[in-house]
Amino acid sequence: MAGTRDLRRILHITLGLLLVAVGLVTMFVPIPVPLLALTPLAIGCVILSANSRVARRSIQRARHRSALLSRAFEQFALRAPRSWARILHRTRPHAIIRHGKIAARNAARD
Repeated sequence: MAGTRDLRRILHITLGLLLVAVGLVTMFVPIPVPLLALTPLAIGCVILSANSRVARRSIQRARHRSALLSRAFEQFALRAPRSWARILHRTRPHAIIRHGKIAARNAARD
């Protein structure tokens, strides 16, 4: 059973990476429908963050650096199915901000 679970995880990560790549490529292609590239990009990020801790933390850091990206993910989460919205909730950058405050407070004590 562990082999099947590992294979499924590898397939999910591959699908997520493929969707992210398609989203990134279509962002720079002039297409008539605005923001069409965000759909595969967001779905790929949901799949990756559900199956990889490294991807989830990377998405958190990217959302921390870009308020526009963070707002886009929040808007997508409002329209996405509840299970996807929960996964996207785990990528919110609040943890990075909280750890920064704790580190600053600890540095001020020393």
